Amino acid sequence: MAEEHGAQLEEGERELRADAAGDVAAAPERKTLALDTCMGLAAQESEQPQRDTMLVKALQFCQVANAAALAELEAAVEARKQALKAEVAEARRSAKLEENELKRRLREEERLSRREDKRRRREAEAASRRDAALTSPASAARKESWAVAAARKGLPVGGRVEGPLDGEGSHDGSWFAGSVIEVPEKGRARVLFDRTPAAPSSAGADASKTTGVLLPLEALRPLPPPPPPSAELERQLRGAYGTALELRFEGGWWEV
Repeated sequence: MAEEHGAQLEEGERELRADAAGDVAAAPERKTLALDTCMGLAAQESEQPQRDTMLVKALQFCQVANAAALAELEAAVEARKQALKAEVAEARRSAKLEENELKRRLREEERLSRREDKRRRREAEAASRRDAALTSPASAARKESWAVAAARKGLPVGGRVEGPLDGEGSHDGSWFAGSVIEVPEKGRARVLFDRTPAAPSSAGADASKTTGVLLPLEALRPLPPPPPPSAELERQLRGAYGTALELRFEGGWWEV
């Protein structure tokens, strides 16, 4: 019986050692079975030496099982370490990518800001040049040349002309009498009208009483000659069929 028990113990020990050397997690029930077998055989022995031998074998099985469990634990710890290392590496890579993207966005915003500032400076400089050109007094020679050009069109400084009151379209098709007081710009004359434009209480109307209205020369025409005597006027009207007429209304002539 002892030899039979010894063969069973050796077989169980070989299985346990094979499990410990290989995939220990694949056959945990084999460890338990081998240990139970060893303890059961020890209980069946009637003599003390054989019983002690069985117990020694049982202790050896426990050592093998513990070694396998420890190896399994160490493998799990190492796998966890590798997983943590991979997670840290991935986190660092993601953080680096986010940092690079943030830097790129900041550079792009800075570039756009510089471009916008440059555009605004150019616009401000252009506006400043325009304002300076409009407000700076022209030379006497240039003003004289503009006045000569206006006089050639029958619109001399001091001459009587007709034109729209404010030059903004509210009196489109109307002609009011006034006087050219200056030609401050090329192709534009300032006219002081006999009749105040707009409402008398407005600030623009008050200013136009002294400064006049700046109008393009194309919007002005020389003051027409006075009407002829009644007999001559009647004679002229007989042959004026189809001719456009203007109506005198509120101090000005209106196309009808």
